[in-house]
Amino acid sequence: MITLFPNERLICQSTDGNVNLTTHRVLYEYKRWGNFYNQSILLEDITTCENKDTPHTWAVVLGILFIVSAFVATPRTPWIIIGIICLGIYWNAQKNVVIISCPNTKVKISVDGMRHEKILDLINKIEQAKQERLVNKNITRLRAS
Repeated sequence: MITLFPNERLICQSTDGNVNLTTHRVLYEYKRWGNFYNQSILLEDITTCENKDTPHTWAVVLGILFIVSAFVATPRTPWIIIGIICLGIYWNAQKNVVIISCPNTKVKISVDGMRHEKILDLINKIEQAKQERLVNKNITRLRAS
């Protein structure tokens, strides 16, 4: 559960509650296998938002090469096992993340299994919230002058 600042409101939240976008910041909470980690970046400090996919193509190529070479080599079993391990590495190591950067840190949010449109929607919401935050801060400064 997040504690909001005065005049801060929640814009959107991920279905698992690990990612929260508010009118002031992006909060990310990571809990897995006994590990707990959280990060918060103020919207005005965000420099970039990007979507990065790391496919590990080398593992597929090696897996296929090992399995194909099993048909020419003897004994075949070790080659097939190594090929299956390489293919397993490909399927398990494949990561799709949204990276939100600021000068001091990066928040890497796993978006595996999320549709491309939803990922773009998240990035657009972050950028729109940042823009509104900057405009509101400038209006407040002008009124104070």
